[in-house]
Amino acid sequence: MRVGSIGIDPRTPTMCWRTVVPPLPVGKRIDVRVVSLGERHDASAKYIGVPEELRRNHMLGLVTIGQAPRPDFDAAFREHLPSTEIKLLGALDGMSVPQMDDLTGIDGVYPLHALLSNGSTRDIDIKVLAPLVEAKARDLVDEGARAIAVCCAGDFPDIDCGVPVLRPGRLLPALAGAICRTRNIGVVSPIASQMAPAKEKWERDGFSVRTAFASPYRHDEIEVAAREMSDPELEVVILDCMGHGAEYRDEFTRLSGRPALLAQTLLAKVAAEVMGG
Repeated sequence: MRVGSIGIDPRTPTMCWRTVVPPLPVGKRIDVRVVSLGERHDASAKYIGVPEELRRNHMLGLVTIGQAPRPDFDAAFREHLPSTEIKLLGALDGMSVPQMDDLTGIDGVYPLHALLSNGSTRDIDIKVLAPLVEAKARDLVDEGARAIAVCCAGDFPDIDCGVPVLRPGRLLPALAGAICRTRNIGVVSPIASQMAPAKEKWERDGFSVRTAFASPYRHDEIEVAAREMSDPELEVVILDCMGHGAEYRDEFTRLSGRPALLAQTLLAKVAAEVMGG
């Protein structure tokens, strides 16, 4: 039997989990270890010796518009949050293929490109996905998430779930506006049907926009999009899909000759600031 207590070492700002062991008979040996809250032992970044209730207070929740798992998102966030528990839920988790096909048939104004667990994709409007994303965000908060990151660059409405909600659809325009003097930008959407509404959205944000499309899940489209974005008048190109990763950005920049802002890494870095690493 052992009893634990949480205490602060007055000499350092380290929170510790102290293990108190009842008296043992003479001649018995025990090993007692004090583990700091931030200590970790491997790349999986699981805390050693920290109670479940403390781990739950340092969890980041991710919501993708498709289905879990998303190892690419996990890797991107763990690079900046090695000591944080990360849990991802998909808005379409648990749905059958016929159910998801029905969702694609619902008309809307802003189609989003969702990746499924079987590797296929579905294009579903934001008005259909928004309540599903909010429901998953609330589930994650109920499980102890301190913040939620919406893993889609679409312009999702506010989600009031009691913790900070990070949306690349709001973060990207803020950053682009801070660094672009002329506000002339390129925006690369994942699908052709998203180009027109994306242009309207970015123009409402105060930018002069040129659009192209390139799915992160079809590498054959990157060269055409990069050529269309090679105009030196464009101060920066927005890769406006969470599926585009760092390697994709680097190749796009090489092909186009233009600097690019990436939703995926921007969201992970802001999440690290909010979570405190």
